[in-house]
Amino acid sequence: MCGQMNLQIDIGNTLLKWRIVNSGEVISRGKEPATPFFTMTAVKDWNKINAVAIASVASEAVEGQLKKILAEKLPSIIPYYAESQAEL
Repeated sequence: MCGQMNLQIDIGNTLLKWRIVNSGEVISRGKEPATPFFTMTAVKDWNKINAVAIASVASEAVEGQLKKILAEKLPSIIPYYAESQAEL
């Protein structure tokens, strides 16, 4: 498969969900508890990922674990963080 491989991550209060999208098609996905000890070991295509998008309401400890994993696996990619507003 060629194209733009994007890792999309959604971290809630209890669950971390991820998927890899290639040219608009979901090619893999997974989930695990959103704890400071998650590993994302089910992600198999780290070397093919071109971009990362993250939506998170997680604690600082969980976000810290995510940053550690991404720094190790994708050191040259700067993730895009979606930010929500407290009110409109």
